[in-house]
Amino acid sequence: MKITTKRNKVIELCNMANEKVYTTELIAKRADKLQSYGVKALDSFHLAIAESADIDVLLTTDDRLLNLTTRLSLSLRVENPLKWLSEVL
Repeated sequence: MKITTKRNKVIELCNMANEKVYTTELIAKRADKLQSYGVKALDSFHLAIAESADIDVLLTTDDRLLNLTTRLSLSLRVENPLKWLSEVL
């Protein structure tokens, strides 16, 4: 897939969002805390932002993140999209 096609798809998805969450010092501190438990930097920000936005579930296909988050105290669920979809349908 061409880079411009990927960029257009990302822009299209971003335009569907009805809420934007901006990084704050509190979110950055939470992300740092999550990193201290072994969560990768970008994943830690995704989790911290999702928590701050009161998201119910964060969907990921990253098995490492799924396994790691089972041991963390989070205010949201982290699930595989297929598993989550089978639960809600």
